[in-house]
Amino acid sequence: MPVKLKVIEGPGTGCIYVLGEGESKIFGRHPSADVMLPDPLLSRHHLMVRASHGGGLILDLDSSNGTFLNGHLVKEAPVDSGDRIAIGSVVLEVDVERPSLDLADRASPDTVKALRFCSRCHRAVLQEAGIPVPPWELFICEACRAGKTFDPYLIENYKLLQQVAQGTYGPIYKAEHLGMKRPALVKLITPGRTVDPKLMQLFIREASIGGRLFHPGIVEMYDAGEKDGVFYIIEEWVEGQELARRIEQQGPIPADEALGIIGRVTEALRFAHEQGVIHRNVNPQSIVLGPAGAVKLADFGFAKIIRGVSTGSSGITAAGELKGTANYTPPEQLLNAATADQRADIYALGATLYHMLSGKPPYEAPSPLKVIRRIGENDLTPLADLSPNLPKPLHKLVDRAMERDPARRVQSAGELIAEIERIRPKVR
Repeated sequence: MPVKLKVIEGPGTGCIYVLGEGESKIFGRHPSADVMLPDPLLSRHHLMVRASHGGGLILDLDSSNGTFLNGHLVKEAPVDSGDRIAIGSVVLEVDVERPSLDLADRASPDTVKALRFCSRCHRAVLQEAGIPVPPWELFICEACRAGKTFDPYLIENYKLLQQVAQGTYGPIYKAEHLGMKRPALVKLITPGRTVDPKLMQLFIREASIGGRLFHPGIVEMYDAGEKDGVFYIIEEWVEGQELARRIEQQGPIPADEALGIIGRVTEALRFAHEQGVIHRNVNPQSIVLGPAGAVKLADFGFAKIIRGVSTGSSGITAAGELKGTANYTPPEQLLNAATADQRADIYALGATLYHMLSGKPPYEAPSPLKVIRRIGENDLTPLADLSPNLPKPLHKLVDRAMERDPARRVQSAGELIAEIERIRPKVR
């Protein structure tokens, strides 16, 4: 069914974009997006919208600031008339044009409206809604039906097993090393995609930095390269879940456990800082909780190099360009990400600890723009108000780590570790 998207707030207000049935459009701030919106809060390729038989479907393309449907953060979801999609400062209102149907034409209760994985190439595909799919039928994507299947043995010594996510650069696969039978994570930039040169720089930077940071608390980088037009990064596979998912599923984390998690991440950051690397995007989504209490820091694509690690580029932050996830980004980084130093990571650690202890992100708001407005107005609900039963030393630790003035903030990862060790016996 045709889907109309009307911009009701932000850049392009009043514009209407119409998607015919089966058509998809990518919204973002880069000219290579199908719909380019000049909003620095948008990722280059932020959101995909598809018009299908049963309505509309949206898929967040691993954007920095997320996609909100009717005020709720979503990864993928069906949309219908009256729904509102917020991306950056842009708000889109949905209108699905439905013809009148006889009862005999209505979709059966068994219709599917979901992301499906091709049984041949394992790529994720938004399956047409409204099409009955028997449970015994294997799903095969259109590319494979046309003989354009993706070679699972594309990367030497590895087999791509299944796509597990859609990343900033392209699909992310679980893979297996053929000789060692060791699982791995593979990030790809696939051929046929219009690649922003800065996006390629981020891809190369993540490989270059990750390949030099050897620490038990940092996701290990195994290899990177190019084969038949496909650029790839191979990383350690961490069996577990993102910290963000843990909080979403279970709510606030007990104080002693939260300090243990943030302490291990701080140890990893202390090592990175000693190597001249500022992460600039620490948040619950970049922290992976593994088995037996393991904690890993990932996602160095937005890192800033200050010394010691040569990537061919010391920084690619443009003026007015947001780096990081707004709720965890210090005010000075929002103003100019290029000037951020190690104290920006300290702030992000404090904001992450705030989220773990309260169950809510700091400056919670229905859109990234409103988050940034709250940060600018210093409208932060104190942790002591949200979680008054926590020990006072924890409140003070979070307050010091999240000081707006970097000069008054905890100054280094080493100092933060000392503070954590000092107060941890008091919260057990």
